[in-house]
Amino acid sequence: MISLMKKLHYLILITFVISNFIGCSHVEYSDSYLKSNGLGQEYPLDINRTIFSPPEGNHIYIGAFPDFGGREDLVSTSRIASFEELAGRKIAWAYFSNNWFDGIKFPGEAVSDIHKKNMVPFIRLMPRSDDENYHKEKLYTMQNIIDGNFDDSLREWARDSKNTNIPLLVDFAIEMNGDWFPWSGYYNGGKTKDQYGDPNLFDGPERYRDAYRHIIDIFREENVNNITWFFHPDIYSEPDNEWNKAKYYYPGDNYIDWIGVSIYGPQNPEEDYWETFSEILKNRYITIKEITENKPVALLEFGVTDNHPLGKKSEWLDDAFSTILENPYIDFKAISYWHENWEEEDNLFATLRIDSSEESLKTFQKWISNDRFVSKALFSSFDTSTTQTAEILFKSGFENGVILNEPVADDGGIWWQQIQGSDIGNFSWPMAIDGYKGELQLIVDSTEDIDAFIENRIETVIGADGEPTKALHQIIKKKQYEYTQTPYIIYTDGNEIEDLYIKFSLKFPENISELLGEDGWVAINEFKTTGDYRLALYVYQDKSNDLYWYVHGDNVVLDDAPYKEFWYRENRSIPVPVGEWFDMEIYWHRSSQDNGRVWWGIDSETIADYSGQTKLVDPINAVMVFTNYASGPFHQWVDNIEIWSSLP
Repeated sequence: MISLMKKLHYLILITFVISNFIGCSHVEYSDSYLKSNGLGQEYPLDINRTIFSPPEGNHIYIGAFPDFGGREDLVSTSRIASFEELAGRKIAWAYFSNNWFDGIKFPGEAVSDIHKKNMVPFIRLMPRSDDENYHKEKLYTMQNIIDGNFDDSLREWARDSKNTNIPLLVDFAIEMNGDWFPWSGYYNGGKTKDQYGDPNLFDGPERYRDAYRHIIDIFREENVNNITWFFHPDIYSEPDNEWNKAKYYYPGDNYIDWIGVSIYGPQNPEEDYWETFSEILKNRYITIKEITENKPVALLEFGVTDNHPLGKKSEWLDDAFSTILENPYIDFKAISYWHENWEEEDNLFATLRIDSSEESLKTFQKWISNDRFVSKALFSSFDTSTTQTAEILFKSGFENGVILNEPVADDGGIWWQQIQGSDIGNFSWPMAIDGYKGELQLIVDSTEDIDAFIENRIETVIGADGEPTKALHQIIKKKQYEYTQTPYIIYTDGNEIEDLYIKFSLKFPENISELLGEDGWVAINEFKTTGDYRLALYVYQDKSNDLYWYVHGDNVVLDDAPYKEFWYRENRSIPVPVGEWFDMEIYWHRSSQDNGRVWWGIDSETIADYSGQTKLVDPINAVMVFTNYASGPFHQWVDNIEIWSSLP
């Protein structure tokens, strides 16, 4: 973090990273969805990773930068011990910088010293050739990293880190949305769009994103499995313009494990403002929320100076800790304090250390003794040797050989429609899972003229590649009931399906906003148990006609029971494609423990990645592979369906 008066006061302060891992106790990588915009390497599933997990319950990790000197790399066990004695408790990790002044070298001695203190080494990679700020980097530019100019050194760093066999937390080039560090977007292309990469993206943020992806790709190629990766912007963007928003720098959910943020008050007594922690968070929290909804958030750096004429440090700390523990904006799973004093210029001191005054120290000690703050770091491993080998169960593109029969009504008053035939290899309609076959369900009373309400037809359309293709066009012309819909549904008679991966191409109409209306919605996929659990995926439209993604687990299948939503994920950062094809993917792993999982992606980007309980008691009973079910009459196209027994 650089002081808000950074244009006037030079400050050599680098941020402390610890980030929040929003609910994933392990991370898996699949060939089917990890390629991002042609840059991400397809990462094999057979790499076992040890991942830093969030604390249990409502606990919050406490870590610190325990005054490792002006360059933040003078790691010593005595400095750690001194901070812990002042704070009156242990910390979960110690944070330090790995500066590239003299080359890219793994800090083995520092890692060993921290590990000996039974805490986690937290390393931030600092791509800079000197410790000056407010200038463009000459050597370690984002473009040079992207071009592979340092690949040999980075590979050696990766191998050395792996050989320690110590779980590590690593961040790269923090606070990139400021203008103080030489790796910032400001110095690497800024708001231009025509000098690098995608002409629709801002060059500065895009270069940073791709440089970070390039580094992680190298570590993947070296099969490094003991690093948890962090992304760490500042709560303020400087300049505070659209192009410089933190979300544009983000490498993506397929690369990053934790999200973090720096939130500072004034850092020296001459800064002519005083803003409390809660005011800052209330006014700027969207900076972090719009990056992704799928990773937890940690307060990676925070602090404030003592001796400021406009406010008291002890009161600022009171406000900060009370806000951290209870606020409606961000659920912090980890925090770390920046414990350091420094001289900015003659007789102008930043006094952020917790013992800058007796009152400040007592305030810090009071709050940090709260039982919700914990020091024991938890790690989880994903052992792929125990996973099932993915088997493809079905594949079809509705091409020649696939036909759609006429709808037939049953005695219960519901219409059914069979898809039959084969267009790809040995896979034939009707689709089947474990021997249980599916068909289209058309929910309209059998006494009605079905064609007046619902029509499914296979027709020739222009595909995503611009060439003609056949697809299923599902049309709800009008609704007889609120729940009128036409899913392709497979009833399993209570036969549990522990793992399943579904992929298909989907196209929404160009006038989707008009069709859905204010607060409208359309369902994409569901599965239900015999009576206690449902997973449902949606596109919603809010009052401003903005479309967004929503997925949750709930108990809607329970009759006459109070409604309960067990969990949800909302994503507004990835646009909903309209009038064009996109690939929809969904994977679930059913578990009554916290290792259950729901992953949802479109076009190789993660919409949501939930880890936790996905099973209560009852087994799976119905799988709606795809469905046309919306708040009003609606139509869509479906194509290129694949069903796998697990992640392919």
